[in-house]
Amino acid sequence: MRDHKLMPIGTVGVDTGRLLIIDPAHLDSDETQTLLRQLTSEAGLDAGGPARQLHFSHGHAGLGVVLTSGWGDGTYTVMADTCLDEHGFTIIQAIRIQFTDMGESS
Repeated sequence: MRDHKLMPIGTVGVDTGRLLIIDPAHLDSDETQTLLRQLTSEAGLDAGGPARQLHFSHGHAGLGVVLTSGWGDGTYTVMADTCLDEHGFTIIQAIRIQFTDMGESS
């Protein structure tokens, strides 16, 4: 892998102090109610750390991940760690969400 780059790919607005990482197929499926129950019953993530694994209705992990911004509501930058694979295609190795606004005025 070569040509590593960190590039901005967009922004995300946070109105609940939390973000959800999930496959969009699960938003309109039988798992939607499972997801909503977990988000409302486990809203306080501070006691369990800054992120929590979400589970499918049968109990196994993988439904998604919910995390706190740490800075509350706002608009945060989303970055992609990219590189070129052996065929010259750009691949995303990691996604970074910059939650370090720290109240700076814009």
